Amino acid sequence: MKFHTERTKYLFDNIKNGDFLASYRKPWYFLFSQLVKVVTGNKLGHIAAIFDVERGDNIIRFKLGEQTISEGKKITEYCITRSFDKLYMIDSRFRNKNIDTYLLANRHILSSDQNIELGKYWREKEDYSLAELSFTVNWFYKIFGKKEKIYDNNCSTAARQSMIRVGIQDSKFDDKVPNPTEFAKFSFIKSIVKIKAGKNG
Repeated sequence: MKFHTERTKYLFDNIKNGDFLASYRKPWYFLFSQLVKVVTGNKLGHIAAIFDVERGDNIIRFKLGEQTISEGKKITEYCITRSFDKLYMIDSRFRNKNIDTYLLANRHILSSDQNIELGKYWREKEDYSLAELSFTVNWFYKIFGKKEKIYDNNCSTAARQSMIRVGIQDSKFDDKVPNPTEFAKFSFIKSIVKIKAGKNG
């Protein structure tokens, strides 16, 4: 899958329900990202799900559901605004020079019912599990994993489960627990675009 880089305008024009944002914190910047990289071999460190996208003439609001270490499952609302001189502004989270952000576009167009179900999933309270992180390593899962158990207590497994809840899945990975990099390779991910969001979009 080819990567290419776009500005914030690309998010404004293309973001939709069912897409995902992936991020990678440079290892020297954030110790846990270094741990994830060592344990899983990941090139992506975090996955978050997009839902409740609302479009206006010069503003887009969307919610981000994610499984985090500090808060477990959480939902945050963000917006992208467009000014009269075509500048696009987005929250500072997306402008952090130490974090690379990627839009993972879902090839499926979600119905309103599917979008509602996504919201329900991300409002269910569950804590992050560092223990389950080890199961994203394939050999560890094959030896110690329970085939009947649903692993969804870290970011990528929660994102995968959110898609299963709305009837979208990739059978190729049914027998293992995906890490963020594997998640990005699922067949329902149509494209991966790096977003370069500066101070002025």
